[in-house]
Amino acid sequence: MAELKLHISPDKLTAKISVLSTNLPEKKELLDFLQKNRIIHGLIAEAIEQLTTTRPGEPVVVARGTPPQPGRNGWVELPWQKSAHAQNPSNEKAIIDFRETSKIVSVLEGEIIAILHDPVPGQPGQAVTGEEVKPPPVKPARLVAGKNVSLTADGKQALAKKAGRPIAKMAGLNCLLTIEDRYTVQGDVSIKTGNIRFKGDVLVTGNVLETMTVEAAGNLTVEGLITGATILCGESLVVNKNIISSTVTAGMGFVECGKISYLIEEIYNSAIDILKAVEQIKSKLPNPEKFTFHQLVDTVLQGRFGNLQKTVRELGAVKTFNLPYEVAEAIEAVKVLSDYRYTAEDFRTILQSTALALNIIKSRANSNAMITARAVFNSTLQCSGQVVITGQGCTNSNVYAGGNVHINGSFKGGNIHSDGNVIIGELGNPMGLPHMVKLRSKGQLTVQKVHPGVTVQIGSSRYNVTQEMFKVKFKLDEYAEVTIVPV
Repeated sequence: MAELKLHISPDKLTAKISVLSTNLPEKKELLDFLQKNRIIHGLIAEAIEQLTTTRPGEPVVVARGTPPQPGRNGWVELPWQKSAHAQNPSNEKAIIDFRETSKIVSVLEGEIIAILHDPVPGQPGQAVTGEEVKPPPVKPARLVAGKNVSLTADGKQALAKKAGRPIAKMAGLNCLLTIEDRYTVQGDVSIKTGNIRFKGDVLVTGNVLETMTVEAAGNLTVEGLITGATILCGESLVVNKNIISSTVTAGMGFVECGKISYLIEEIYNSAIDILKAVEQIKSKLPNPEKFTFHQLVDTVLQGRFGNLQKTVRELGAVKTFNLPYEVAEAIEAVKVLSDYRYTAEDFRTILQSTALALNIIKSRANSNAMITARAVFNSTLQCSGQVVITGQGCTNSNVYAGGNVHINGSFKGGNIHSDGNVIIGELGNPMGLPHMVKLRSKGQLTVQKVHPGVTVQIGSSRYNVTQEMFKVKFKLDEYAEVTIVPV
């Protein structure tokens, strides 16, 4: 009979046998020995067979247990990191625009910036003795709301309370989230910085130079000048110096909302009518369950809703950068209508999101932005609210304002369209070049000096100035005709 010695690893996942005597054990002897010592799981038949024929110098592994599968601690998902990666794909064949080198990540108000995932428990293993081997314990993660961040009631999601740049700092398994609602560009916006797009306020301490674009969902302040650039901001724009050969839009979100609200409303009303029509068709069919929701909708669309997909395409082409978050979500939701696999649940989502978007547009209809600059040359200004030019004035420029326009200096060459009142120091020039000031019926134009060649339209009534005038006001009289009174 052979002399045997058993070695069991501390984790009980490995069993080894040493043969101490000169004579070799028989197979039954080995199996009895293992049974006696309760080595019952993971036996290695080849190793046992080897011990009956060869006396090894080292212990032989005769059984291996099943190791436990480790779980995963709780973790935090940051959706904005994925979107940043998607905006900067690695593609060697892509055409490189050196103005699109900025990698600023920003989010809109109300956007989900973090999602908390619960820990995933591991799977237990089995020791060579048959006992269960527990996996390592897992720990939960935690979201901590910092500046401009709120958590949902269950603590599973973090939301941006303001538009801006999200920042996540990990301390162990705790994630502290903050939103910086202002981004500062030190110096000029140029090829070196790349175009700037930020869902919050932006401060440029220098100039915005030729061919560059700055998009800010909030307010934008430029301490220098803007020249040959494109500016889009959701709220107000302040330029400490001049605007030259540029296109500027302030209050962009509200301007765009005005253009798309009728599209969203059309889709909302159509979706309600389509659901009603589907229910009517189902009530007349002997076996309505044989038809899919899409088949029923498709039947309706071929009738009086044939233009719906065209409306969906128009809405899908709208730029969503500076739109309110809820409006951008609605635009994304209706895109499913261009597919052929939509469901009743998709229609319910469309109704909910478009209804919310319409409420948001209505609630913000009176939110006006403002453009302030020292002087404007060869540019186009579009603003949902007031335009104020504090210095020399405007030359060869067009101004479109949802509020008042106040130009302390002169306006020479171009057009003004205003939904409010217009005040100008000097309007037109001695050369008699054509100028147009267009107001709504309740609007008034006040000028210190006006030259011949200017056309003033208030409501549908026009007046062509044929002689130089000083300190006058243009407004509609009781007959809805333009009249001129001294000021």
